[in-house]
Amino acid sequence: MKVLAIIPGRGKQGAMPFVLEQCDWLERNGVEVLRFWIQGGCDPISALRDLVELRRVIKTWNPQIVHSHFGTLTGFLGVLAKQGRPLVVTFRGCDILTSKYDGFFRNLGQRMLSFVAACLSDCVVAVSEEIARNVWFRNSTVIPSGIDLNFFVPIKKVLARETLGWRNEEKVLLFYASDPRKRLDLAESILCSVKSKYPDSRLEIVKGGISRDGMRLRMSGSDLLLLLSDQEGSPNVVREANACNLPVVAVDVGDVRAQLFGVNIGGVFERNIDILSHEVEKVLAENRRSNGRELVEKYSQDILYPKLIDLYARLV
Repeated sequence: MKVLAIIPGRGKQGAMPFVLEQCDWLERNGVEVLRFWIQGGCDPISALRDLVELRRVIKTWNPQIVHSHFGTLTGFLGVLAKQGRPLVVTFRGCDILTSKYDGFFRNLGQRMLSFVAACLSDCVVAVSEEIARNVWFRNSTVIPSGIDLNFFVPIKKVLARETLGWRNEEKVLLFYASDPRKRLDLAESILCSVKSKYPDSRLEIVKGGISRDGMRLRMSGSDLLLLLSDQEGSPNVVREANACNLPVVAVDVGDVRAQLFGVNIGGVFERNIDILSHEVEKVLAENRRSNGRELVEKYSQDILYPKLIDLYARLV
């Protein structure tokens, strides 16, 4: 089976690693995948160039399935370029959920493109139940992004810190700050509060461009993951933290509550700086790893991605 994957973020270092890992898994399991990167964004000239090249590639490579790994422009280009082939569109969060950071007209444009992509695709995939509910006008299949449990494994904290060059005495709060929705401002406020009790604490801020091995080391070397986003779909960073037994202190966003159901340290709490600071201090005081790996098996690539192959087979 030949699948053309349309992926946004051309030129952005470390873009869409979970999509690339999905493509890698499909290839290991007998699916031929061609990755086609688009620029994304609002530049109509780049979009037109991408469309022309995408149509050319589809015509010459002749895939059996076209899979747009995002809504908005990525999904819309899939509609315009598929040339009669089955189109799958995966919605991941900010491509279907309204964001206060994008402004009225950008939100409207993105929602319209996503609406057209959903309506004119042959199948819609949502990475969480919440996103599926937001694509209410189409039946959708819920398939979260999977995790490679053979790669994301716990490493001894001392060894991870030695490799990263971190001091053993410091308290490290891992924070993913790829865009304003992640709320770095809240993380900094929490750190300021926590420093009164743990003066040798700091944020390890990841803004993209970190290798997967680098992320695995940071998961094992940190004391906890802090997730404070205003908006999420189904954040892979929580699954990766669970796989590495890294405690997570999070707000109730996306499907994080479901991902952390059953954890024995950390969890989901009210979006309140005092409450979150207290919970961070509790995790630092206990100074132990979580039972997250016991909870993450259902998100294994080997469990989730056969469903995607079945979906492709039905469309073909």
